[in-house]
Amino acid sequence: LNTVSALMDEHIGDARKVLSRLGQLLRITLDQSRADRVSLEQEIDYVRNYLDIESIRFRDRIQVRYEVPAELLKAQVPGLVLQPLVENAIKHGTDDAHAQVELTVRAQRFDGRLALEVADNGKGCRDVHKAMSNGGIGLRNVRERMRLLYGESGTLTIESPNGHGFTATVSLP
Repeated sequence: LNTVSALMDEHIGDARKVLSRLGQLLRITLDQSRADRVSLEQEIDYVRNYLDIESIRFRDRIQVRYEVPAELLKAQVPGLVLQPLVENAIKHGTDDAHAQVELTVRAQRFDGRLALEVADNGKGCRDVHKAMSNGGIGLRNVRERMRLLYGESGTLTIESPNGHGFTATVSLP
């Protein structure tokens, strides 16, 4: 809503776009029939709406790329599992006011598993072990949901090679 307010004076068209995307996000979030698992296609649609809002908010500073093969779109994934990961990428990847953040949302199948990855080229993290054990609410929630839904078969891993960029990967059966 703060984004809409800021856009109203000079960018009314963008404010309308943000309101439309926000309405779509709220409909999905408040849908009483939403199950623990949804199709990857639904999850990507939700993330796309969220990232469309952030792209308008940050103007030309965010570029988003989706690498999701069509054959994986029907795969069942935990609902709202990617949103906290893309939110972290935006929150922590845009610290430098002049840097452009490149964000990639990727899905891959390998060895009977599905990997969902959110990667950015932001400032990264020097100590991923500390980030994972002391991580914010988003990482803790994703890790806990994976454990509850899949036991030891569901994992969340994070990487930041040489403290540059950040990649969070959810792996599930």
